[in-house]
Amino acid sequence: MRRATSVVAGVSAWVTVAVGSVGLPFLGGEAAAVPADGEATAPLTTVPAALAAAQDSEGEPVLEEVPLEPDPALANPDGAAADAVPFDGAVDDGTGPSDVVLAAETTAAGVVVVGVTWEQGSAPEDLAVEIRTRSADGWSAWSALEADDAAAGEGDGSPLAGVRDGTEPYLAGEVDAVEVALRHAAGDGPVDARLTVVGTEEPDADGDPPSTTEPAEPGTTEPVDPGTTEPVDPGATEPGTTEPADPGTTEPGTTEPTEEGTTDGGLPADASLDAEALGEVSRVSLDVVGTEAPTEGASTGTALTEAELAGAALAAASSPRPTIYSRAQWGADESISTWTPQIGKVVAATVHHTAGTNSYTSAQVPALLRGIYTYHAQSRGWGDIGYNVLVDKFGRLWEGRKGGLDRAVIGAHASGVNSAAFGVSFMGNYDTTAVPTVAVDAAARVIAWKFALHGVTAGSSTVINGQRLQTVFGHREVGQTSCPGQYLFARMPELRTKVKGLEGDTAARAYAPRDMSGDGYADLALRGSSTADLATASGAGWRPATSVGMGWTGPRTVGAGDWTGDGLPDLMLVDASGRLWLYPGRSDGRWSPRRAIGNGWQVMTLVTGGHDWDGDGRPDLLARHRDGTLYLYPSNGRGGFGTRRAIGSGWQVMSAVTMTGTLSDGRPALVARSGVTLYLYRGDGKGGFSGGRTVVGTGWQVMTAIVGVGDMNDDGRSGDIVARDSSGRLFLYPGNGTGGVRGRSQIGSGWQSFSGIVSASRSGRGQDLYAVRSGNGELLRYSYQGQGDFQRVVPTGVAAGSGVAELVPTGDFDRDGRRDLVVRRTNGDLYVHRGTGGGRYAASGTRVGTGWQVMRQVIDGGNFLGDGNASLIALDTSGRIWLYPTAGANRFGARVLLASGVSNVDMIVNAGMWSGGRVPDLLTRDSRTGDLQLRRGNGAALLGNPTTVGTGWGALTRVVGVGDVDGDGKHDLVASRPDGTLVLYAGNGSGGFYPWRTYGSAGAPIS
Repeated sequence: MRRATSVVAGVSAWVTVAVGSVGLPFLGGEAAAVPADGEATAPLTTVPAALAAAQDSEGEPVLEEVPLEPDPALANPDGAAADAVPFDGAVDDGTGPSDVVLAAETTAAGVVVVGVTWEQGSAPEDLAVEIRTRSADGWSAWSALEADDAAAGEGDGSPLAGVRDGTEPYLAGEVDAVEVALRHAAGDGPVDARLTVVGTEEPDADGDPPSTTEPAEPGTTEPVDPGTTEPVDPGATEPGTTEPADPGTTEPGTTEPTEEGTTDGGLPADASLDAEALGEVSRVSLDVVGTEAPTEGASTGTALTEAELAGAALAAASSPRPTIYSRAQWGADESISTWTPQIGKVVAATVHHTAGTNSYTSAQVPALLRGIYTYHAQSRGWGDIGYNVLVDKFGRLWEGRKGGLDRAVIGAHASGVNSAAFGVSFMGNYDTTAVPTVAVDAAARVIAWKFALHGVTAGSSTVINGQRLQTVFGHREVGQTSCPGQYLFARMPELRTKVKGLEGDTAARAYAPRDMSGDGYADLALRGSSTADLATASGAGWRPATSVGMGWTGPRTVGAGDWTGDGLPDLMLVDASGRLWLYPGRSDGRWSPRRAIGNGWQVMTLVTGGHDWDGDGRPDLLARHRDGTLYLYPSNGRGGFGTRRAIGSGWQVMSAVTMTGTLSDGRPALVARSGVTLYLYRGDGKGGFSGGRTVVGTGWQVMTAIVGVGDMNDDGRSGDIVARDSSGRLFLYPGNGTGGVRGRSQIGSGWQSFSGIVSASRSGRGQDLYAVRSGNGELLRYSYQGQGDFQRVVPTGVAAGSGVAELVPTGDFDRDGRRDLVVRRTNGDLYVHRGTGGGRYAASGTRVGTGWQVMRQVIDGGNFLGDGNASLIALDTSGRIWLYPTAGANRFGARVLLASGVSNVDMIVNAGMWSGGRVPDLLTRDSRTGDLQLRRGNGAALLGNPTTVGTGWGALTRVVGVGDVDGDGKHDLVASRPDGTLVLYAGNGSGGFYPWRTYGSAGAPIS
């Protein structure tokens, strides 16, 4: 049977201005007490298991819409209680018409959602709406219903035809009558004003209610982290590269040296968004199943169903997807949805509350969601619910607007920002009641997950339509409303803090280099006349360590460079008696018989060498005396020293000093640490110093060894530094050639077992390190070949004749644990050739798509969505760029439009995190100007507007994003010229380049 209820709606035409909202009293027991000002941020809480599996106690929604017409039944009698009439109980003062009222009967009953709508644009500016409800306890007090301008004619997420203005949905709960009063100044009121009541049918006693048990979470398995080293520890301990204020330590002097020559050939005399400003955001329809090839299905060409798409929700690599109950689980009637999903951007999150009762039960939540959905979709004419996600007071999350929570689906929740902000609505009135912490925590989880998908950082700010906002902001900050209520708005700082904590410092998704052969270094695909090959590094990275001696003392071992002038690196050792020994290097990596070249070196507290300090072409030593004097001991070219001279004083304050080699100005330099700061001292090329010191970075106190290594990564720029932290991790800090460093990358671990690390300072590619093992004094040589260029060619086993249009090196497309090769044929077929290891692939492939001849270019999308899965990015002939994510072995999910209107683009490049953000960016080349343009990524959303980052790129035949090939932790590009020359454009991590350099050659077109 159905429960009948009497619904009374009132309308009045008063001439006074509207008053503020009078909230409904809190009737439930689940909410927390009103927080005191300055309450400390609580830790994240978990949802009780009993609430996570609540049942649906109500039936299907019943919609009743009643026109509001004048009726005198709601006249304000003399002596009426203030809470018996709307608008603070004001009475007619004779200057305006008498109150009128409309009474109506409806079969809507059960859990009720109420709203008032009117013709779009017809409401006067002073329109006020109030509501009260009746239950077994009698009538509630009147409270304001706020107008919701989410469909104010801009079309952001809502079809314009049939859209009506109106109020926010009001969660009345279980009531048996409703009264609504409208007021405005004398004159025309809103046109076609209607009261909407969405009740529920009583469920069949024998029927099974829809289940809301916790769903499985497809797509949230831990992604493989290809080729990445241990992440940097969070916090402020990493040596920075920013220039801080001088901490005021005593600076080692650079006074004119005194001439204190020795008498015995060198014996010592006594030793590192705002987010992009977003203007008008373009909007596009989400093409779930394309109307033209290529198909988005499996190799049979079938497309995924809506149910399959809903079940393939993606997860962020760092902030895991929380449990979010689906539309099907709360009983959304998809037959009433008339809205076609549209894609915009996500640069922020808008926080709302729904207003109304807070006394709902967990089993009533699905019915309340159905009521909001019906009101938004039908009464407001939006075709769907307006919010992207809703949060109930029990800490459960519910999917709102359709189109995919992993996408930047445009909502209809806050006028002017829907195209750029994710909408989260708390179910309840938080203008009168405190917010349950469990609900705040749930909202933090979903916002953190969403931000990780789209590369947004909590705690920062962004610009939307010219207004600067926090990336997590309340509805009232962009609209004339009190939403999300005073108590929820007061907890916005806490919410931002929790979101930021969940994002963490590792929110950037892993983006693997183009390593197809499995050696840890990037490869290029070569499309030859008959075969497909890989161009790979000929010798890169560490060779196995070699033991080259015993009995060495770590702190007293000196990397002297080529001291004897035979082209081989030599070492020196200061023994316990102060004797200095030279160990001439041999071609087999071992040593010729040692010989003593000095005495009395026990007074020296530090010795460094390996580079030419005085400009005579021979390596020299710098030694610090125990009194802080720094001496130069120049090489005489015969295995001994020239006359020493003092070149500075006050160096006792330095805990580490090391030469770094010659900078781009042709002069040597050294770095020295004092406290937390690492300083650079430039040599004058004549044995002294030039100019004042500069700051390399701060935070270097955590390093237990700092070694200057010249040009270790072989990128043509000297000044590289290797440093070991207290946990034994070894980092390379590539120099920028002018004395600074360009970030860092981890190149080893377990180095805490060594008492000393020195550079061999050898000539040629890369660099070697010597390490002395603690305890037994074993000396190990680590030969490091740098990041080699593309010199070696490896056959793949795949044919690449005239029928092949394009090779696309990609990730693990068939999910067998190996990277695969995608081949696009000239007839439009797309094949995946299974990787078999070592850069080889199955000769015959599996067809995974047809119709790809409409594409001008297809490239590897990498981990573009942050879900750890392979993807492709394609530029079509109609001027659109598409993302094709995989949704299982050898099949695609729904494609995502990344950009449209790009008919002038003739080349696309997946540049990784090129601009330094948390999501991959795309580079495009303008065919008319040859300019290279950056289009910042936003996850599964529209790319940013193009920004020119380079000119003259029209002469290059191909540009490929290859990950980090120069070892500085930033993504790089390799480009090919018409003559086959390869050029490295090293990224600077903020959207630009360092100076280019040649990087090998290729005998065939590269991919």
